[in-house]
Amino acid sequence: MVGDTGTILKTNNGGTNWVVLSGTTDYSLNSVKFPVANIGYAVGANGEIIKTINGGSNWTNQTSGTSYNLRSVYCINADTGYVVGNHGTILKTTNGGGFPVGIDNHNPNANFLNIYPNPTNGIFTLETNAPGHLMISDFIGHIIREQDLTGKESLIDIRLCKSGVYILKLSYEGTTAIRKVVKW
Repeated sequence: MVGDTGTILKTNNGGTNWVVLSGTTDYSLNSVKFPVANIGYAVGANGEIIKTINGGSNWTNQTSGTSYNLRSVYCINADTGYVVGNHGTILKTTNGGGFPVGIDNHNPNANFLNIYPNPTNGIFTLETNAPGHLMISDFIGHIIREQDLTGKESLIDIRLCKSGVYILKLSYEGTTAIRKVVKW
């Protein structure tokens, strides 16, 4: 059961008694899902995603890459899950909430990232408003490259990577943009 102030309640006896789980969040939560007995996820306001691996005794924050309210979480298994939220936000993880592979194309704070050409042969230009930290992952969430960007324009080389879709996550000054680039 999810409460309005980030409180999650748990029952072990069909709802006769409820216990408040500690260490959750200050944000309002909207949905909780336990795909297996000890692993659970909860989502809520301001892009909040939290995860437990011990049946709810402790919760840790996950990176969502969005500040939109997240409305619902659905898990196929302990590693693969989907989150939906305001403004058409759809997020997906295939690695238990590690590096997010969801795409939030509507984040108004993320308009500072341009990629061209896209699709690319492996070399592309990244334009930003300010220097930041870049992480690139494949579509199943494996991080293939990380680097600090020192200027507003950077040449990125992923020619040694296989053809496919890659996720770029750029963080700077507390703002995150997530985009996809296609390598042919």
